[in-house]
Amino acid sequence: MKRLIVIVMTFALILTAGSAMALTDTSPLTVNATVVGNCRITGTGTISFTNYDPTDSSPNNADGSVTVRCTNGVSYTIYIGTDRTMNSGSTGDSLDYELYSDAARSSVWGSTLATGEGFLSTSNAESTETIYGQIAAYEDVQAAVDYTDMVTITVEW
Repeated sequence: MKRLIVIVMTFALILTAGSAMALTDTSPLTVNATVVGNCRITGTGTISFTNYDPTDSSPNNADGSVTVRCTNGVSYTIYIGTDRTMNSGSTGDSLDYELYSDAARSSVWGSTLATGEGFLSTSNAESTETIYGQIAAYEDVQAAVDYTDMVTITVEW
């Protein structure tokens, strides 16, 4: 009887050992993506000139901004519309201004792809560029009148 128990136990061990040893196989899984170059204008900051005095010999300066988010490594150009004249709805008068890419206001911000400001994105983070505005001294305009304008900012890559 002991011998029968030993045989049964041995046979049970052999059967359970075979099921505990699972077989495996591996294969590579390819994962890929295409990263597209892209840019988006995510915000603009208004250029608000202070009270303009047309009898003052100094120009009136104000700053605004444009914020863009571009794919890392993308070269892009920002350009700003050509009509740089504020108009008064009440009098029909106009007040000219200019937009610059530098604080010294010596480099006019271009209005086309060829004349706009070029940049290179070094990360996917937002980048804010300052737009420097200026109304020239001695413009012949009426007092107590509000002037407004809206120009189009374009980012092209």
